[in-house]
Amino acid sequence: MRPSLLLAVLLAPQVARGAPLPLTLDPSRLAQIRFSIAAPLDEIVGVSTAVSGQVRYDDATGQGSGRIEVDLSRFRTGIRLRDRDLRKEFFQVDRYPKAVLDVDALDPALPGLLAPGRDVAADALGSLTLHGVTRRVRVPMTFRAGSRAGRPLVSAKGKLEVRYEDFGIPRPRMLFLKLGRRVEVEIALAFVGPPGSPGPAIAAVDLPDAGLFHPGAVLPVAHLARPRRRRLQFAADTPEGRGERLLDDPGLGGPGNALTCLSCHATGDETERGDVGKDGTIRPAWSLWDAAHRPKLWQGLAPDAGSAAALCARLFMLAPGGIDRGRRGDLGAYLGKISPDDVAPPLDYRVLAMTRKTGLKDPVKGDPARGRALVARFCESCHAEGAVRPPLTPGLYEADDIVSRVRWLDRVDSHQMPPFDLARLPDAELRDIVTYLAGNEKTRIFQREHPVAATP
Repeated sequence: MRPSLLLAVLLAPQVARGAPLPLTLDPSRLAQIRFSIAAPLDEIVGVSTAVSGQVRYDDATGQGSGRIEVDLSRFRTGIRLRDRDLRKEFFQVDRYPKAVLDVDALDPALPGLLAPGRDVAADALGSLTLHGVTRRVRVPMTFRAGSRAGRPLVSAKGKLEVRYEDFGIPRPRMLFLKLGRRVEVEIALAFVGPPGSPGPAIAAVDLPDAGLFHPGAVLPVAHLARPRRRRLQFAADTPEGRGERLLDDPGLGGPGNALTCLSCHATGDETERGDVGKDGTIRPAWSLWDAAHRPKLWQGLAPDAGSAAALCARLFMLAPGGIDRGRRGDLGAYLGKISPDDVAPPLDYRVLAMTRKTGLKDPVKGDPARGRALVARFCESCHAEGAVRPPLTPGLYEADDIVSRVRWLDRVDSHQMPPFDLARLPDAELRDIVTYLAGNEKTRIFQREHPVAATP
């Protein structure tokens, strides 16, 4: 499912009047290429950070030139067997390992681009080489300039639609089912010039991370929250009222975040595992009830509830910088209101630590009928029509991948999926869930090939 990737950034034919300024990819900022393609059951999204290249830009004329390359073997969609099929059957990386965007002009030209503090738009004109075929392309781009330690910075973001047929790529029908004919490609790049670069005086204006997505977010998806009919207790103009509303706000996280605090936590007094709510679902994390008075949070890494929320935002909600002090205070104020006891015991993280060291023996030898009912109980607070993730469809998942995500065996591969530990979701019930989701052995898309060994 990957389409032509790579889009380039600044461009332009060389023009007189001073030597064009060389700009290289800024190693301190994440360069990312993202593709998305419509599928019958869900949008398939892949991300790669394996991007290289250099451009040259003349600030006097607003023109330049450059080349951006993407390693096609490094895209990740979140399912390992799908990634393998992508490399082998779609991109055919053994023959065509890279996609290359050569840029030769900007339309219109952008003289004075290096003046900071404004977004400027232009189309990058050039050619895209993919699957051994080269075609002319026009890529709408947005640029912003800044500086750091006397070095000019330029961020560039753009989008491009690509048709498989234009590049001789066969339309995938097996692992990907029957997909749409177009792929949307997005790029986010940041360039830096050499120290002491000539040109106009540039104010010290640093840029935000150019990446469209957080490094751990291999499958960023827009938040599709269904309307919640929560009965709010506190006025919106009070700290506790603001904190109460932040619990259900995906904006607490970074770009591409789909989760809220309430995706993983309840706010009522837990009476049984996972705090089974009125909807019958079990959430993966402890309730926030009484959280403000625990003597230790995050195994002592967080001194208070607001700081603990900031750690959650970094780990699960795609916010590398966490949460600012003001919102931490608002969250702490609300959690204080739902913490009636003077002291609450610290949480025991030993079960979670043990969970992350174990696999699941015979993951597709459970009871699929029980698994179907358990999916509704454990999964549908997030995986449902109009929820933060699409409904789960049997037959589309690799069994080991489900286990790895649910048990957090590989934190990066889990993306935004929070861990369900052994106390909340025992192996027997997880086995039933995996058996149901993997589908019938004769018809399932992903065949089990690499067993995950369970640790005694």
